[in-house]
Amino acid sequence: MPLSREDFVAVMRHLQREVQQLDPEAHALVAQYTERSDDPRRYLLDYLRSLIKILSERSSGAHGRVLNLLNEHVRTPQGGPIRGIRLELSLTEREIYQQEGIDLALLPDREEFVQELLALYHDLNEDGGEHRRE
Repeated sequence: MPLSREDFVAVMRHLQREVQQLDPEAHALVAQYTERSDDPRRYLLDYLRSLIKILSERSSGAHGRVLNLLNEHVRTPQGGPIRGIRLELSLTEREIYQQEGIDLALLPDREEFVQELLALYHDLNEDGGEHRRE
């Protein structure tokens, strides 16, 4: 049975509450990059797409893939493989995050959660936009 407009609104509210509670910074970024829409289905799909992108970028699972790609083409001055990636923050970012940089290997591995979000996105997208109007 297709989801109603109210169903999409309920799913969206639940998802926003959960993300806000678990990672307020990610929630703020997702809200900033999600285009507003009067269609709750479209808004939910856009929110999910932004959330998946941001969480993928903030996952140690991405670190391993990037490191493997780098090591295919780049070596250290001593000729060895690159063993880690550290992101040095700008002065403004240092003030905001109160740290000098971020070691990407120390980020939580969110790959499983991202895969679940992708499955949800695809399930909702298969609805084809034909939700009941109530």
